[in-house]
Amino acid sequence: MFEQYLVRYGAPTLAGLKTASLFRYPAENREELTSSLEQYNALLFEKGVRIQCICSCPGKVLIYVYRPVRLAADLSHPVAREHLERIGYPCDDPARAVEALSERVRRSADFPHEVGFFLGYPAEDVVGFIRYGGGRSKCSGCWQVYHDVESAQRQFERIHKCIRVYCRCYDSGSTVSRLTVAS
Repeated sequence: MFEQYLVRYGAPTLAGLKTASLFRYPAENREELTSSLEQYNALLFEKGVRIQCICSCPGKVLIYVYRPVRLAADLSHPVAREHLERIGYPCDDPARAVEALSERVRRSADFPHEVGFFLGYPAEDVVGFIRYGGGRSKCSGCWQVYHDVESAQRQFERIHKCIRVYCRCYDSGSTVSRLTVAS
């Protein structure tokens, strides 16, 4: 079951279209989840993909699938870096930054909106979302858009097409390893 979720919700990251994906997984059996995470991290390590649980609640977990090299580039974007460092993120180390995000998710009453920086959303859109509390966007799709609508809409189309194609290929017998693009 984990593999189906990984393909469905992580396809844009596996394909290299996005820095990261985040999805909720119904984890009734923690040992099975731990085993799945170890298995897929070993399988996808050489392709530049990492998978980890960033938050756990009874019966479900939040899974973060990401490409550390791309995340490092995203966190070094001047707008992202300024915002994240101001609130205490270590932007020079993607693994530590993900751990800091995980900690903020666990201890925050509200979901931390800076997560957009960790998902590869345009920095200007993440800042706009934070500034306006999700309102006043120019359009929305995979994220709320505050800056370049045309570029975002093209990316939304690529992401949706990728998900359709990956799900179809997976249903036809392709493996996660085969579907994952090496970075």
